[in-house]
Amino acid sequence: MAVHPSGDHILCGSYDKRLCWWDTDLSTKPHRILRSHTKAIRSVAFHRSYPLCASASDDGAVHVYHSMVFNDMNQNVRIVPVNILNGTPSASSGVGVLQCCYHPTQPWLVTSCADGSMLLWTQS
Repeated sequence: MAVHPSGDHILCGSYDKRLCWWDTDLSTKPHRILRSHTKAIRSVAFHRSYPLCASASDDGAVHVYHSMVFNDMNQNVRIVPVNILNGTPSASSGVGVLQCCYHPTQPWLVTSCADGSMLLWTQS
């Protein structure tokens, strides 16, 4: 689970492969449900200053989204898939990427995998 820097939005990944986005100002039910992973989601993260969020899964993929939150209450959140990072090693036990987190000031993503490797994803 991750809380948006504004404090009004929550991103939650689950073992049933769903990525749920809650807008706490609108409802107690999920605002958006994304089903883009093929296995359980282990970790989700928001960037502090860039409109980015990511989800890491046992399928070995990390999905990066452009997540624009507007100050206007009449506009909904805009979530657009940006990239799928597939260079992560896959484990034979069925466990892939365990954790993902963003650098505090740069748009870099760090992931840790079940095989003990850590990867730094930067824009090339």
